[in-house]
Amino acid sequence: MQKELNDIWNLTADKESKTLLNVSEYFLSKDILLHSVTMLFESMLSFLDENVDNPACNEKELKSGKIVSTNIWERRNCLKKRIGKCRYYKYRNIPECLKFKDILFEIDRLRNIAAHAHRTGSYKEDLRLELSETIEFLQKIYKDTNAQR
Repeated sequence: MQKELNDIWNLTADKESKTLLNVSEYFLSKDILLHSVTMLFESMLSFLDENVDNPACNEKELKSGKIVSTNIWERRNCLKKRIGKCRYYKYRNIPECLKFKDILFEIDRLRNIAAHAHRTGSYKEDLRLELSETIEFLQKIYKDTNAQR
């Protein structure tokens, strides 16, 4: 049990996006797919948050007209929604932005399916493969992005 706890603790020694990616990979290795897909999705949102400075996502206007700061969930949701076709200059520093965007929305879809237990056919194997491929893709993206800094 202590070794397992140490293994998990060692996954958390990096930026939030990389830590969440490590945890996702760990859950995948334990065949805990719902947690894996959830951490993977959160890792991608965290990566956007770490790499995209979009002031439009930092504040919101209340019905009263007052401008307030967004919370972390609102900011990340805004960044996800505004990724669009990756033409907006603020997203240009996301390597392979269009592929990243497509995967982000696919992982979000899979996370929703997994959370609501809408499983059919080869769902578990398909999800395991999608998670594995996405983790591999993101490890390269995260590494390349850190190397550019």
